[in-house]
Amino acid sequence: MPSRFLDVSHEALIRGWPRLRGWLDEDRAGLRLQRRITETAEEWQRSSRDNDLLYRGARLIQAQEWRERHEVELNPLEREFLDESIVLKQRLEEHERVQQQRELEAAQKLAEAERRRAEEQIKGRRRQRYFSYGLAVLVFVTGIIAVVAMKQRSAAQNAEKKTSEVASRENVSLAEYSEETGKNTQAFAHLAQALRLNPENRKAITFTAAMLTQLSWHVPLTGSLRHDASVTSEQFSPDGQRVVTTSYDRTARLWDAASGKPIGEPMKHQDMVRSAQFSRDGQRVVTASDDRTARLWDAASGKPIGEPMKHEDTVISAEFSPDGHRVMTASNDKTARFWDAASGKPIGEPMKHEDIVDSAEFSPDGHRVVTASRNRTARLWDAASGKPIGEPMKHEAAIKSAQFSPDGQRVVTSSYDKTARLWDAASGKPTGKPMKHENTVNSAQFSPDGQQVVTASFDNTARLWDAPSMTDKDTKEDILLLAELAEATGGATLETVGQAENLKLLAPEQVIASREKIAAKFARIPLELTPLQRVMKWSVSNRRSRTISPFSQVTVPEWLENRVKEGTVEGLRAALEVDPANARVTAYLGRRLADHAFEQGGDPDEARRARGEADFLTSRAQKLAPDNDEVKKLRDEVIKLLELKTN
Repeated sequence: MPSRFLDVSHEALIRGWPRLRGWLDEDRAGLRLQRRITETAEEWQRSSRDNDLLYRGARLIQAQEWRERHEVELNPLEREFLDESIVLKQRLEEHERVQQQRELEAAQKLAEAERRRAEEQIKGRRRQRYFSYGLAVLVFVTGIIAVVAMKQRSAAQNAEKKTSEVASRENVSLAEYSEETGKNTQAFAHLAQALRLNPENRKAITFTAAMLTQLSWHVPLTGSLRHDASVTSEQFSPDGQRVVTTSYDRTARLWDAASGKPIGEPMKHQDMVRSAQFSRDGQRVVTASDDRTARLWDAASGKPIGEPMKHEDTVISAEFSPDGHRVMTASNDKTARFWDAASGKPIGEPMKHEDIVDSAEFSPDGHRVVTASRNRTARLWDAASGKPIGEPMKHEAAIKSAQFSPDGQRVVTSSYDKTARLWDAASGKPTGKPMKHENTVNSAQFSPDGQQVVTASFDNTARLWDAPSMTDKDTKEDILLLAELAEATGGATLETVGQAENLKLLAPEQVIASREKIAAKFARIPLELTPLQRVMKWSVSNRRSRTISPFSQVTVPEWLENRVKEGTVEGLRAALEVDPANARVTAYLGRRLADHAFEQGGDPDEARRARGEADFLTSRAQKLAPDNDEVKKLRDEVIKLLELKTN
């Protein structure tokens, strides 16, 4: 495909031209891939062309696919790096084939030699005297042959298992690449293949669950937990039923996690509130503010308890280790440090970044630490030695916070790039799509069960997101069912033809049969489902009557009604994406846009667009529900407000 270079004069062109948007998304993924090739090739050259840095497996496949379309964009070093990667791949494959053949031939020769030796001994002696001896030798030889055969079978099984595990990981990498370029059908097919090759591939499981739910991640699960200024932090209560948020608007607020409705009165300070934490029993909240005080509050009513705790300067926070023996701090000096909780003396060497460290947190077992820095990376560290673990987790801008999931298997980060991201804590690789806000994401926290994330942003909102993961109760049967659901959702499967894997579209009846099979299974299971089972049951449930997400208690009709009552353009647009044929939602969005067209100080171009959209939406709503009096009233109001001409 030839390269495409465009100067986009207006953002509306991108929104209105899907093919252009597709090109831009594809180019962004390609640029990231080319940047990784460039960085690795340069590192390869600096390390005296170390073979360990050459590409293998899925990385090499992705690079070759990209190279076929962008050969002219590679420099000589990058071409040589990829050529050497291919040569190494071929050499390793040949070496493995030769080695296996040699081992097989050696085992066969040994067995044959022993057999002949036994036969010669038996023939050279009298039958009666040496019968038992010959028999023993024969048994011995047979045993050798059996042991050799067993070793061969074991080696073959181990090799097959290793090959399956590698192939499973490669399919996940291919799924990531497909998802990045907007090819969800291919992504689901590769994930299904990865799950079947290795049902224990936790990353494949988590990624598949995320793909199934993230298709609606752009839809807020509740009404936004909104403040009058930037939201600085958020935290779930220990039982996961409530959320506490803090803001530049000098307040902390309590919210119902299911509905997003406020609880009690705002907890007020004299300056911005930086952080808030629930007590372990969930009965109280403690807040820290730039007004140089910390305060205790009743978590049910939001009323203050006792007098303010006053400091000489801005209140900040530090974290105890799970065993309470150490304290960890994050600092503007570009480090995180351990301290003895009894003496206050530093422990070990600091954990260094290349810029300010905004957060540092222990893993639930206390063995690891995750830090977030303004150098655009989060890092994992060994809590005993302070040494880094694995590769850094990278955002496109400074990272504000990083936190482990309750089981320690994942990390969630928040960033100035307006996203929060989930990462596999073992590999440091991203899982699923970014969770997007309209401004910097200050903080991201897991719920107590690890199945949801709450984020806080400078766009004045906190938002809830589903983040399903595997548990020990999930069986191999569940994982294979998840693979079948992935294929049914994408509508395709991978078919092996010789050495190639081709994408084969599923017939509609195959998709229906798979979904009905999953629905029937979970209809018979008690209410105590694992998170993975809840995702599968939700995925095949009726889209108009199910809950808004696998872990929400709010149904789609209830959620739509809440968006209508809330009356914001953002909420109504999200509602229209969930139910595009809903006449009431369509009419209310049109009516709200009509008001927006007359707001003072607005962009004239935006006002004209709002007028046109208000006319179109209310007209469409009336066609969808011509007998609905509420829709008719809203249409009449828009006609009058915008002075529209009617037939």
